[in-house]
Amino acid sequence: MARRRPFDRVQFLLSIGIAVGLVFIAMAVRDGVTGKAASGLPIGIEVINPTSGSRQLRQASVQVKLTSGYKGQLIINGEAIPVDELTASDNPLVSQPSVKSKNTVFDAGNSTLTYQPQEGAPIDKFSPGTQTVRVDYWKIATPDQHLTFDYTFVVEA
Repeated sequence: MARRRPFDRVQFLLSIGIAVGLVFIAMAVRDGVTGKAASGLPIGIEVINPTSGSRQLRQASVQVKLTSGYKGQLIINGEAIPVDELTASDNPLVSQPSVKSKNTVFDAGNSTLTYQPQEGAPIDKFSPGTQTVRVDYWKIATPDQHLTFDYTFVVEA
């Protein structure tokens, strides 16, 4: 007659612990939010800079990368900033606008809106405190159907 192994309580508890740990890992992987969904950005907006809630210097620029096929405008602290469109003939070799504009620059090549505060511009520098940015954007194919996205960042004194 075969002899039974004695019940090992430590080994049993370790096995239960490992099983519970694996269940928690599986739940975390299943429920994890990454990539675009984690950014909280709506469809049509890929990247914002400065990021929402971040702390910046007074001369910080505002940049919004739209999805290809979209255009837009920046409204900063309630002021709609006019848009100058940068075309490939303006800047054929560089992806960042080299044209010094006092307005928002829309780089059609990479669907980016950029505003750099400077002397003589609608906003020459940001005052210390919370800054509100509204992105008013639309699909190029349907320019009468505007979408908006609001966010804030903080400028330090």
